[in-house]
Amino acid sequence: TTVTTITSGLCTITANQAGDDNYAQASSQRSFTISETLTITTPLSGLSATNGVSYSLSITSSGGSGGNTFTLDSGSLPSGLSLSGSGNTATISGTPTAAGQSTVSVRVTDSNTATATTSSFMITVAKASRTISITSLGTSTKAFPYSQALNISTSVSAGTGAVTYSVSNDTASGCALSDTTSATATLSATTSGSCLIRALVATDSNYESATSTVATFTFSKASQASLTITTTTV
Repeated sequence: TTVTTITSGLCTITANQAGDDNYAQASSQRSFTISETLTITTPLSGLSATNGVSYSLSITSSGGSGGNTFTLDSGSLPSGLSLSGSGNTATISGTPTAAGQSTVSVRVTDSNTATATTSSFMITVAKASRTISITSLGTSTKAFPYSQALNISTSVSAGTGAVTYSVSNDTASGCALSDTTSATATLSATTSGSCLIRALVATDSNYESATSTVATFTFSKASQASLTITTTTV
């Protein structure tokens, strides 16, 4: 005999056997629970993470017989993230350690070994921001003539990337660097006054580019020799 159900819930089957001249009537019952179809929802939002920043994504399932376990069905998670599950909810969480994109799908299995799987979805880990600062120019003042070899020291908060330099006029005119890629470039100007120097670290695989605040170098006029006035009697 085949039993067909149209809704979930408790189902009870009763079997009866009629009695005869020698045996009394007998009956037996058996009950079982029909679970709703096991499903899992593919996440459509919350798929953007940032390198070095704590991240969490919840994925919900419904139906089934309970006792769910969650596993990756395909792909691999971004480094630093892991999959865990409790009840009807799976969680992808952790702190990403590298920028990039990962495409995965998640499978849920209930206690009756029924399964459901999300569609593939992509988690994008963006590059992290960072800072760069100029800690020293080697020296920050010079008198005429307006030319000085620098010895620039910088501090970058994270990552790698080439460091370059730029200069602009403040109160001086004609501020220029002999080599924008060298920390020992020569700074020059055509008048006395201040030049503003910035450092830029280029983007790398995990971090964005960054520009420092300005460091100021001042060219001053040279002091003249003392003047002496002499008199001649005629």
